[in-house]
Amino acid sequence: ITPVFAHGIFTFSIDGSVSQTLVFEYMDETGYYWGIKEPLLSREKDLLKANMQLFLDEEEVYINDERVFPKVKDVLIYSISPTSVRIIFLIRFAGKLRKGKNVYANFYDEAIAEYPFYAVWYFPENSRVIDAQLGVKYFLDKEKNILYFFVEKGTKIGGKESIVFLL
Repeated sequence: ITPVFAHGIFTFSIDGSVSQTLVFEYMDETGYYWGIKEPLLSREKDLLKANMQLFLDEEEVYINDERVFPKVKDVLIYSISPTSVRIIFLIRFAGKLRKGKNVYANFYDEAIAEYPFYAVWYFPENSRVIDAQLGVKYFLDKEKNILYFFVEKGTKIGGKESIVFLL
């Protein structure tokens, strides 16, 4: 399968938990996923879950200087045509937030984006993003508690990302 596009939705709750939905879209020229059935489907989901967990384990994620550990909770596979498939990863992790300034940071290997993608971060109501270092231009909604950015194919990504927000 060939990656075509991806998007991520991150929801930061007031209790410090983060729910992450990653959606990867692929061209599946062989139609493998179009016809996959149980028990092969379950084995494929387990393999994808383990592979994504390996990637997450290589990252260092921090909330307020305390390391947190993202965990893949489930994987969904959805074919929308014989040659197009979406693989969705449901991920969770949590840290401790405090009144005032909070910092989310993620360290991972630098790479070149193989496909375009975007990400949306929802922060708690009445919070406000005050700074972000993402390596690309980002945008904020008018309340400044929703952050989003776009990455074009071929863009250098990785190293360190951080988002600073006030509660």
